Amino acid sequence: MLSVAVSLIGGLIFGYLFLDTGVKDTLDLILMSALDVMIFIAGIEIGSNRGILKRICNLHSALLALAIPLAVACGSICGALLLGHIAGLSVYDSLLVGGGLGWYSFSSVVISAMYSTEIGTVAFLANMMREISGFFLIPLL
Repeated sequence: MLSVAVSLIGGLIFGYLFLDTGVKDTLDLILMSALDVMIFIAGIEIGSNRGILKRICNLHSALLALAIPLAVACGSICGALLLGHIAGLSVYDSLLVGGGLGWYSFSSVVISAMYSTEIGTVAFLANMMREISGFFLIPLL
């Protein structure tokens, strides 16, 4: 968790001191390429663990594998709509932020590159706070 904060602050300082908005397209390309590699490696890791496939290839596990993410998605999107309304965001912007579902390394990059840097930043911060909150709240709950 400390490394995330240090990386973020270091990136903010570096970007402020050494970069301007003219390099945004290059940074977007680098980020999207890095995310493609990360997703590919995650697929390799899951595919190489044959035990996971054996454990989830039954009806009970398959239903849980569908129900839990569906409940998380519904809760995230409904929560984003509510808090977005309170914060004064449009419904569309709120849905984009909530649709990130806690995956700050992906959703914020895609939103920034394809829609708005400001909303991408909101998505990044919301998802990062969600993860940090999880570190503290999951053991308590």
